[in-house]
Amino acid sequence: MVFVVLRVLEISTFNRAINSKWTLFEYLEFLATSDNQPLRTIQKAKLEKERKEREEKKLPPLPEKFKPCIAKPEDRTPWFYVQLLTRLALTSVVYLFSRAYIEKYGFEHRFGFISPFEGKVAWDHVVFSAFIYCNLELGYMTSSLIGAIIMQTPLVFMFHHPYLATSLRDFWSNRWNYAIKETLHRLSFQPTLQILARVNPSVSRNDSTIDKKQAPAVHFAIASMASFFMSAMMHEYMVLLLMPSQSIGENTCFFMLQGMLCFIQIHLQRMTGFGKTWGTGIVGTLIGWSTTMILLFIMNPLFIGPYARSGLLSTDLKVPVPEVVMDTIKTLF
Repeated sequence: MVFVVLRVLEISTFNRAINSKWTLFEYLEFLATSDNQPLRTIQKAKLEKERKEREEKKLPPLPEKFKPCIAKPEDRTPWFYVQLLTRLALTSVVYLFSRAYIEKYGFEHRFGFISPFEGKVAWDHVVFSAFIYCNLELGYMTSSLIGAIIMQTPLVFMFHHPYLATSLRDFWSNRWNYAIKETLHRLSFQPTLQILARVNPSVSRNDSTIDKKQAPAVHFAIASMASFFMSAMMHEYMVLLLMPSQSIGENTCFFMLQGMLCFIQIHLQRMTGFGKTWGTGIVGTLIGWSTTMILLFIMNPLFIGPYARSGLLSTDLKVPVPEVVMDTIKTLF
């Protein structure tokens, strides 16, 4: 219900001419993914216009923006389904093994932050994180695939290999929960920039869109923090709704800290040029990946804490699996 309300609020931010011609299936696709073909067409035309303007003014092209993984009906060949089923099968294996581990050995939760060197406690958090990710991936992909096949609409992937992220910005902007990312952008990021532009008129920036007034970097930082705050409130609401006894503000701390670290990471990259003018090879990628995974891991308890302590995912929302299968897997470790 919460997501339906958010989608309706998103639609209200559009010019009426944009969504007045949507078909029923395009509305349904938007409700499910926060995106649809008309919006993708508009975005593509906008980027093409911007590219031509830069070419006319002989300016260097802007960095290529992230494109979500989308499979149109005509792209869903037999080979596509083989790849997708392989992905779901591997995710299912990780799900089964992580669930079996939790059921056999239990979960030792740590409040606040955690060190990678804390033995079983650290490993428990890694396993439980994999368990949550697989739950989300399997649930979303199976329901989305069925809906896309029935309605003959594009299949939008919610996750894009988040475990390969090379920065926190890459993780949250490009790889994690694409549908909610778009919602936060429309309902929080953009409105915050517009408000700040009125309070403090924007200044021109040479590294941005041609001949347009762009907000100072601090405006983008504030707008980004507003998006993380909205995400925090959404998660706190879910915790309060499903696990009222576990609502102690951990998710708020997690998302606000992640937002601040994103800003610090981006600022350091601009200062040092790392990942742009140097550190772009394999070594730089490994440094970026390991730093990102460590930062996510250290703050991991703040996010998974309510779910782990309540047992909601490991008991009430478990995917039905034959007991004999779980018992067999448990004998392997």
